[in-house]
Amino acid sequence: MKKLSLGLAGILMPMLFMSCTNTKTTAIQEETETENLLGVSKPVFEKFVVVIEDHELPIYQKADKNSPILYCWTEDIESDMADVQYHWSGETVAEGYVSNECGVWEGCILAVLSEEGDFYKVNTLGDFGDIEVGYLPKTAVRDISTEPYTADVAEAVKWHQTMVIKDGKYKNLVLTDNFDELWGESIELGVLLDGCIAYPVGAKADCDVDVTLDKIKVSKEENYITFFFPKNIRNRPTSEGFEEIVDLKKLSEEQVGEICETLMSQKYDKVRFDYYVPDYGVTSVTTKK
Repeated sequence: MKKLSLGLAGILMPMLFMSCTNTKTTAIQEETETENLLGVSKPVFEKFVVVIEDHELPIYQKADKNSPILYCWTEDIESDMADVQYHWSGETVAEGYVSNECGVWEGCILAVLSEEGDFYKVNTLGDFGDIEVGYLPKTAVRDISTEPYTADVAEAVKWHQTMVIKDGKYKNLVLTDNFDELWGESIELGVLLDGCIAYPVGAKADCDVDVTLDKIKVSKEENYITFFFPKNIRNRPTSEGFEEIVDLKKLSEEQVGEICETLMSQKYDKVRFDYYVPDYGVTSVTTKK
């Protein structure tokens, strides 16, 4: 089943509304520019749907079940770093790659851009590489509602630690610490908007510990940033208890500022918007800047 943290979608803002006679536009407008330190505007999604089929559901290139469907090309090597690409069926598979159908599963949540006959046009940017849109049959999904993703809700999430800055120079900026058994620990920077959190894709850094330090050390190599933390800050156990990771509550105001300033300097061309869906958790929509 596709993760609910699925990067749900990709759209160019503002979007040109379609004028075809058999097309009903439902989904997107651009909100007035939001004043915040990251300069990110919140897109308005009028409709979210959840997949209800109990089998893998193909993503179609057009509003037609006879159109090409989405496939995943994976580099045929024994490595966790294998290259992955997304293409429509019918394209010639590159040498050295293995191709498999790539659909969505029951419980997957997507943002709708428009209606076209018996299909919904949905966002697919993010988890499907640079494929921006696809189509799903209306009969395979049902409507689902989001609720405001507030600071209190964000800070109560159990699978990562989030801190929303409540006042001062960095008011409404968000720091989220994530831990993955394969990829390790990272911190990303976002901003709390009206009912969602926006995370510029790329405003992120790896985390490590250096027991010789008494303050944060920043290492930059091209577009990659690593924060090295003193032991007294990186001492929160993971849920499995195997690793010790950063405790955001242990950061001083000065350290919070250093992390924010470092990540604010990163360039990005996409933004992930996290929304809260009761009974499902947090789901994501990725758009182009």
